[in-house]
Amino acid sequence: MGHHGSQTASDPQSIATWQVKGALISAGRHNRYGHPHAATLQTLKRANVPFWNTADCGMLEWRYGFGQVPMIKTTLKDCD
Repeated sequence: MGHHGSQTASDPQSIATWQVKGALISAGRHNRYGHPHAATLQTLKRANVPFWNTADCGMLEWRYGFGQVPMIKTTLKDCD
């Protein structure tokens, strides 16, 4: 997601147009900007887009390749 999931980073119409299947958000835990913004998370929820956030899940690893099913691996068990 754009700019750490800030409030203006993800237009709902763009999410729908691009048919987003999943979102990764890079944001520090307890950051002073409040990223990711609640409005951005709500946009993703309304569009039924699963998302993973480094502030909640720790380091994220996205595995993909030709003929493979994409997979997200997190360092914290709560986010698997």
